[in-house]
Amino acid sequence: AAPRFLVSSMKVVVVGGNGELGSYLCPALLESGHQVVSVNLDDNEPYTKEDDRWNKIETHLLSRDGNTSQKFCESIIGFQPDILIDGSCFELAQCKELVDSIKGTNIKQYIHIGTIHAYGTDALRPWTEDGGRGSVHSVFGFEQKMMEEYIIREHQKSNFPATVLLLSDLVGKGWCPINCQGLYDPIVFKAMKTGGWIMIPSQVSVVQFCRVEDAVEAVEACISKFDSVLGQTFNITTQPISVLQYAVDTSKTAFDRDPDLRQRKWMDMSYALDKSTLALPELWVAPEACDNIYRRNFASNQKATEILGINFRGPIQTIVPVARWIADTEEVVSRPRRPNVSKFLGTGREEFVASEKFQGKRDCYIYKDGRHGKGYYIDFGPFVEWQSMTWRRLREQQVKMGMDSEHITWWEVFKYFVLPIMFWITLFLVSTLFFEGFQGMLVYMSWASNMFSSVPREPPRPFTSNIILNTSDYAELAVWHNLLPMRGYLANYTKEESQMAAKHCRTLLYFHGNAENRNKQAWKLAWYAKKTGANVVTFDYRGFGDSLCPKVPFAVCPTESGIYEDAYSVFEFLTSSPESQKRGLGIDPRCIVFHGHSFGSAVATRLAAFLTSKGKAPGGLILESPFTEVLDVSMESSMSPFSYLPSTFNELFKPLLKSKLKHKFQQVKFIKNVSSPVLFLHGEKDKIVPVTMSSKLYKVRESEQTLCTESELPCSDLLMLPTADHDSVMKGLDAQGKVLDFVSKVWKNKRRRK
Repeated sequence: AAPRFLVSSMKVVVVGGNGELGSYLCPALLESGHQVVSVNLDDNEPYTKEDDRWNKIETHLLSRDGNTSQKFCESIIGFQPDILIDGSCFELAQCKELVDSIKGTNIKQYIHIGTIHAYGTDALRPWTEDGGRGSVHSVFGFEQKMMEEYIIREHQKSNFPATVLLLSDLVGKGWCPINCQGLYDPIVFKAMKTGGWIMIPSQVSVVQFCRVEDAVEAVEACISKFDSVLGQTFNITTQPISVLQYAVDTSKTAFDRDPDLRQRKWMDMSYALDKSTLALPELWVAPEACDNIYRRNFASNQKATEILGINFRGPIQTIVPVARWIADTEEVVSRPRRPNVSKFLGTGREEFVASEKFQGKRDCYIYKDGRHGKGYYIDFGPFVEWQSMTWRRLREQQVKMGMDSEHITWWEVFKYFVLPIMFWITLFLVSTLFFEGFQGMLVYMSWASNMFSSVPREPPRPFTSNIILNTSDYAELAVWHNLLPMRGYLANYTKEESQMAAKHCRTLLYFHGNAENRNKQAWKLAWYAKKTGANVVTFDYRGFGDSLCPKVPFAVCPTESGIYEDAYSVFEFLTSSPESQKRGLGIDPRCIVFHGHSFGSAVATRLAAFLTSKGKAPGGLILESPFTEVLDVSMESSMSPFSYLPSTFNELFKPLLKSKLKHKFQQVKFIKNVSSPVLFLHGEKDKIVPVTMSSKLYKVRESEQTLCTESELPCSDLLMLPTADHDSVMKGLDAQGKVLDFVSKVWKNKRRRK
């Protein structure tokens, strides 16, 4: 066949040539008359290995990780490519090293293959290449965003010949695409064929994916039109489709069958889907499925259609051929390679009947022959039947909004709209003023601490142990640390083991925010351990994660005093002598740096102020996204319910709330009593805690410079990050560099004072 894109023959190097895109791209480029070099980062065979054209493609196996990255770049330059296509770059450092190494060479074009993870969920919709990227919360998405911005910036600065393609999930024969559950599980497509029950999220959710042939066509178009696409980004994706329409239309078109759907909330799906039934268990957690759908929904392909001339297939046209192939094949190959899915089906899998009973936190199903087992497609009984019936009616009937509006009276508007709103606002205000427990629900949100990030049974890296501490008021605190080996309880450690921890004068104690547990920010502590070699310790306050409140009937928990008691108990565990009754670790308080994030900053500040009065001040204090006091946040935060009420009402209501509020956390009151050096970090795009609060705390510290006479560090330092929001402060290189400089000076200062 004649080449589709008529361009002069060039030498093209494809990094990741045996991946999903590379498996189809390399043969297509060869067909277009180019000399193709496939650089593989692992020894897996390409998905299109049966294609005879691979015999004419030069293949090399290289490593890109760690110390081999420089050698990798030298090898790429040694191939002397005209076009370099990087389809396997996931870290900004790798991208920078490769770009820096090929500057000044004869490469005519560098094509970076990214993903639409580069868009944040709050980006302006539809997501366009020339619009903003929003706040990206996942580490993977953040790296994708930073790589794209870096490459485009390099083109603008030095005319670096680069083009960026942002792909959604690739769909092609050889691997399982994202299904209507947000997972990569082929069993769902087999269930469509056999008529099995399928769970889908009940929330209005949409997905996007990309036909691999369309992605190949986009790359070839960039090569043929490279003069007009340099310095530009293109979204390569289909139009979005709702998960409900995805399930219904795929089943009807591919298998001529109406699917039997069971709609669930995300938390229900997390209990109903059991790991052991999945073809790839390591890819499944309920938050990941939610995140997969939540982050893949609104990218626009208009620019790629107009400039590159790509005629994108519709989502159903894209998915149907692959769905049929998956349902008919005995083995689905993916990266990592998937095992034979038939062994996950089990005998009589299609013949079970759903049970409405619960077994612990897992739903069960019952086979027709009476055997029990853990289920995959679960029915919760009459409620789901009613829910499914409602959805079918909405799908069958086109409800025209406002068709009878001329018959609606003002009394009906007041009765059915105004009165309910007034009732709920009044109930909210009364509960906020007079019920301490309801105040605590709003302040701590401990009920949400395990909603999207549950605490794993085994602590993740870098932690080596999970122990239980008992406070003086009989609360049980779960603590992660890498100071000692796994024992479970403090009393199980020998004195010799406890004394070993005190020899290493680098310890970081982390205080997490509200509405989360210690696992959510584990990545941050892993970064600390890797970059500084420090011992890291974190814990859950009472009522958060798997820490338990005291067993006192009708007591409010958590409380402000209780959380302060938790923080002091952990500090006492770190600093009390192994010889004492407390059986602590004997670490010098000056060796310990406190890091508090958001709500945790108030806890860290209060503890540091108390320890200063006792002559046990910590070595330093890092406050990330801190606030002045809870009352200020409740009135000024854009996430607070009070922000939706008139400002005049808030001015009148604030004094009354201040007199009734039981959970104050007045950080602005205690920050001036801390003698340790303090580093403030705040993102200017923070929508939860206004950035002005860090400035106010900093000014209070500036007026108390005499407190820090024993330290060689500045009494206080403030870093504002223009692009960071509430949770992404520590993901920026500026903040990381500032923190590393701060903690290294704290620990260095301690050694001098010894």
